[in-house]
Amino acid sequence: MDGTDVPGHFKVFAINGTHGTVYAVGNDTANGNTEFFRIIAHRGADGTMNIIGSTITSKGMVGIQKGVVYSNGTGVLKVWLWK
Repeated sequence: MDGTDVPGHFKVFAINGTHGTVYAVGNDTANGNTEFFRIIAHRGADGTMNIIGSTITSKGMVGIQKGVVYSNGTGVLKVWLWK
């Protein structure tokens, strides 16, 4: 199983680091659940951003996330949650 596609509504605060590194914190609300997250991302020379981070939800779950955002703005973010 590849998981569930869940559209969200993100609010993100990002800080640019050195050598293409981006640090971000924010939240995402979907289906009555709010996820609060921290990520570290690295933007490559081609504009692709690789993401890894952690999350905690308003329903008492914790998790990790990994993803990629391509230079055209599309991408995939996978989040694994545990109760």
